[in-house]
Amino acid sequence: MTIQEIYEESIKQLPISDRLQLVRLIMDDADPAELAATTKAASLRFDQLVQEAIDSGPARPLTATDWDYIRDEVKKRSPEHQVNQHA
Repeated sequence: MTIQEIYEESIKQLPISDRLQLVRLIMDDADPAELAATTKAASLRFDQLVQEAIDSGPARPLTATDWDYIRDEVKKRSPEHQVNQHA
């Protein structure tokens, strides 16, 4: 069972207060060094993506075709689409 499936079947139905308590328990259980390394890696990746965007050239207005592409990508990456692909 995937993390997404566990979330959808067991956790998502819980009240928000219970879900937030789970977050606190998980964060309290996390190894501080691992958490720091993961945070640093995410920050470095973010910086890399920002630099790629800057290096890609001047900004231009988004076209209808651009928006269609973005919508298609969001749909493809959505959990619902992922589940339907594996059914």
